[in-house]
Amino acid sequence: MRTFQQRSWGKWQYSRYYQRTASHPFLYFGLPFISSIVLGSFALTPFARTRYELNEMHSAKPINEDEFKLKINKRPLSLQEEYWRLQEKDLDNWSNKRVERPPGEEE
Repeated sequence: MRTFQQRSWGKWQYSRYYQRTASHPFLYFGLPFISSIVLGSFALTPFARTRYELNEMHSAKPINEDEFKLKINKRPLSLQEEYWRLQEKDLDNWSNKRVERPPGEEE
């Protein structure tokens, strides 16, 4: 019976990669990590596309006429008017009021 020839470790094709990983740990840790991140983003693209398509379908609901009228009849915002309205309020006289706790809850 014929015996197999023993080849030394250095003659194998992947031994060069193994030798390089010993001196450059990026090839052993960094390259697989970065490649998995990049390939994962390409793999998840169809799922993200489906998510945004479904979101657009649900957000395209018709608006009620009452809600539409409320949006139209809003008064325009003027910074001067808001400033004067806040100046009319009495902000110096106030008192701290405690919020009532739900029944059955202790201090």
